[in-house]
Amino acid sequence: MYFKYLTNSAKEDGVVGWDINVSRDLHDYLNEKHVQIPPIKPKNICGSPVFLAIICMSRPSAFNIRRVIRNTWARPRTMNHFNVSFYFLLGLTRDLEIQKRIIQESQQFNDIIQENFYDSYNNLTLKSAMMLKVFTQHCRSAKYLLKADDDIYLNLPLLIESLHIRNKTNNLLVGSMICGGAPKRDPNCKWYAGPNYIYPYSTYPNYVSGSTYCMSGDVARKLFNVALTIPLFHVEDVFITGICARKIRLQLTHDFRYSFHYLQDNTCLFKRLIAVHHLDSEQIEAIYHAEQDEDLDKQCLIKNRFFLVYEWLLTTIFIANNNGENIACGNGKEQDLALKWEFRRNRIITPYIVKPIC
Repeated sequence: MYFKYLTNSAKEDGVVGWDINVSRDLHDYLNEKHVQIPPIKPKNICGSPVFLAIICMSRPSAFNIRRVIRNTWARPRTMNHFNVSFYFLLGLTRDLEIQKRIIQESQQFNDIIQENFYDSYNNLTLKSAMMLKVFTQHCRSAKYLLKADDDIYLNLPLLIESLHIRNKTNNLLVGSMICGGAPKRDPNCKWYAGPNYIYPYSTYPNYVSGSTYCMSGDVARKLFNVALTIPLFHVEDVFITGICARKIRLQLTHDFRYSFHYLQDNTCLFKRLIAVHHLDSEQIEAIYHAEQDEDLDKQCLIKNRFFLVYEWLLTTIFIANNNGENIACGNGKEQDLALKWEFRRNRIITPYIVKPIC
């Protein structure tokens, strides 16, 4: 049956749910003959001409974070005359009460997409593949697709401005780029690559961080089509933006503003970033309410010059860590690490390298 591929089996051969007998052919997960629960889809997905379709990955039980996102950064659906469509993408849950609430939520907000796989961390690649499928089938008129996790704050005005200025509606996949990444071979690591039958190589292709990335519509369709032809790999950002992107010979575009950790009390900084991640619902609300302050732009003027200095440092100076892992880079013109910094008392604390956790 279809579901045998999608359950969280006992840990075997290293990766939960992806032992050697599990199908890694995307076609098997798209076969609707074995669907036992009808998928949930909003009415009229991308029905009108759309500049940007945003699909936010969410856990079935994350009702509160979805409520907060609807009321904060995802609230505007038209930005400077650019139409935006917004949806949450969920997998299945075995909890019948949660499923009942999801159905009610979908009927109320018409923004829930639920596909036929069990929602788990190791099924994130399936989740993003379903995102590409939905976009390919329903959003032909959309110029761009943005994938977002539900623990981010998205600066939607800056995102749309950056896409409009970039004015590249073909062959674009932009995000915080990681080059020279090495597969994690420690089974206790969150990003464990698994044994050699899953990923036999010593390095990953260049890819962009999976928390937030944006692509032109043609790239979304190409990535979906190529994902149907190669074995699935459970590390989502590596598979979608690395392995599949390399297969279609796509040159990635680096933009360090797409992936930053939360820094408390730095609303001025957030106005210059496209996405900040690792946030809880209270932090998302705090950033949103702070950015509604009409005096914020005046308060941020003095800090803006410090950001520009740091931006220059970040994009012109190459800093390597000890083992050369997790290096983020631009389009061959500059290389830099995924860095964090802090604004304190109108000055910049020396940036430090974000080391791999394991």
